Amino acid sequence: MRPEKILIIKLSAIGDIVMATPVLRVFRAAWPWASISWLVEDRFKDVLTGHPLIDEVIVWPSSFWKKKAGDKRFLNLSGEALNFARGLRGRRFDTVFDLQCLLKSSIWAFLSGAKTRIGLGCREGAGHLMTRCVPITDGPRISADYISVTKALGLDEGEFLPELPFTKEGGDYADSFFNGTAKGDYFVIGPFTTRPQKHWISNRWPGAISEISRRTGLLPIILGAGRDVEAAAAIEGASKIPVVNMAGKTTLRESMAIIKKARLLVGVDTGLTHMGIAYNVPTVCVFGSTCPYTITGRGNAVVLFKKQECSPCRKDVVCGGNFHCMRAITEEDVVRAAAGVLRRDKGLNSE
Repeated sequence: MRPEKILIIKLSAIGDIVMATPVLRVFRAAWPWASISWLVEDRFKDVLTGHPLIDEVIVWPSSFWKKKAGDKRFLNLSGEALNFARGLRGRRFDTVFDLQCLLKSSIWAFLSGAKTRIGLGCREGAGHLMTRCVPITDGPRISADYISVTKALGLDEGEFLPELPFTKEGGDYADSFFNGTAKGDYFVIGPFTTRPQKHWISNRWPGAISEISRRTGLLPIILGAGRDVEAAAAIEGASKIPVVNMAGKTTLRESMAIIKKARLLVGVDTGLTHMGIAYNVPTVCVFGSTCPYTITGRGNAVVLFKKQECSPCRKDVVCGGNFHCMRAITEEDVVRAAAGVLRRDKGLNSE
C-alpha cells in the first residue's frame, strides 16, 4: 500500500474528531510523501482548521443543506450535492479512511472515486461501499477505536495521542481572555454533554469547584453550549466563590483557546474534556455510563471511573435515572484527583 492522496472522513462530533486525530501522525510517519485531507461537518471544522498535519480541511456544509431541505429547496440542494461530489472526485483521492463509516459518511467515500476505501466499524450498510472493513477492537487506551485501523495496516502507532491545532487567532483570544476576563490563571469546568447519563451529579459541582479554587487559587471558568446556559447558571449560583460562566458565550475556536491556556480542566465525557488531554492540560475526566478509556497516555491526566454491575451502559440505561456510576464519584474524589494531576504536571514540567 502506497497512497499518494489520502482522504480521512470523520464528520462528527467534537470528541470523536479529537479522539481520531492520532491517525494523522501515524499516516505522516508511514507515508511522508502523501497529501492528507480531512472531510468534516461545517459546525466542527474549527477543531481541525490549521492542523499542521492536514493539507486540506474539506468542509461538508451539512447545516446549510439541512436548512435548504427544511425550506423544501430540493432542486437547489441536489445541484449543490452534485457539485460537492464532483469536487471530491476532482481531487483524485486514491485512498479513503472512513473513520465514521455510517451511511452518511460512506456515500462520500464512495463518490470520491478512490479505489481503496477502508472503513472502521462499517455500520448501517456502509460496508457495501467500502473495499475493506476493519472491525473495532475496544481497549482501555485513549483513542483505542482508531488504533484498530493502524494495527490492521501493520503501522506503528507510537504514542497515539490526540493533537489539536492552535492558530494565531486562537492565541490572540487566549491572551485577551487571560488578561481580561480571567485576569490571571484559571481552571476550566466541562460539566455538560449530550446525554444525561454522562453528567456528574449536578449539585456536587459547586462544592468541588469551590474547594479546587480554594486550594489552588485558580478562577473557575464554566464552558458549555447554548443549550447548557440554564444548567451552568445553576452551578454558578450555587457556588460559594466567584465563577466566570462562559456557557453559550464562546465559539468553538474560542473554547479551544480558553482550554489551551487553562492550568487545569475538570469535565465529563465530552469533547471539551478530550481537548484538555490533546493540549496536554492537566485533566480530570469523570466517566460513568461510558468508559472510552482509562489509560489517558498523559502523566497529568486521570480518569475517574467506578465500575458498577451495569456499567458502562453507554446508551442503554437500566438504572431508571439513578446513575449509580456517577453518584459513586464524590466531591472529594474530584478534588483529590485535581490536586494529583496538578502535582504530577509540575513534576513533569520540572524534569
